[in-house]
Amino acid sequence: GFGGILHPTLDDKINSLHKAIASLAALPKSEDSQEEHVLENFFSSRTIRKLILDCPNFASILWEEALKGKSELWSHGHSCKVISAFLESSDSKVQKLAKKELQPLIDNGTLKKQKSREEATQ
Repeated sequence: GFGGILHPTLDDKINSLHKAIASLAALPKSEDSQEEHVLENFFSSRTIRKLILDCPNFASILWEEALKGKSELWSHGHSCKVISAFLESSDSKVQKLAKKELQPLIDNGTLKKQKSREEATQ
């Protein structure tokens, strides 16, 4: 980042927060747990989705640590909004991260391709 603008410890804190969310997301999908998984919870899935869209850095941490190789598992229910966010990102690096793994899920109809914001407003 840009040295002097953000206090470096704030950058560190944000980064640790991103990593903490990613490690929660990386927990296995468990049937018997009392706690709803962070990717399946109505509210947290929306928050994570927004973070993916707003913060490419978070998106790549989350993909590498929690979602890569597991997107089929998360492509149903509330968590599919999280997965779809990678395709809706305006950052091409974020789209590229997930595209190879998600394209087959779009092709077979598991994931609905969301319209980008531009398409949606036309």
